[in-house]
Amino acid sequence: MALKKHILTLHKILGLATGIVVFIVSVTGCCWAFREEIESTYDQYKKVVPRTNLF
Repeated sequence: MALKKHILTLHKILGLATGIVVFIVSVTGCCWAFREEIESTYDQYKKVVPRTNLF
């Protein structure tokens, strides 16, 4: 029974470590996929409105 307990503990630790890695990869992937939308929240000064009358 001691071997089974060690295997289950190892399985739990490896599962949690893998879950953290998957979470970090998914968050960075979402940030990369929605990069333009995220950047548009803080770079309003880059938008230029054309003027119709110059004189």
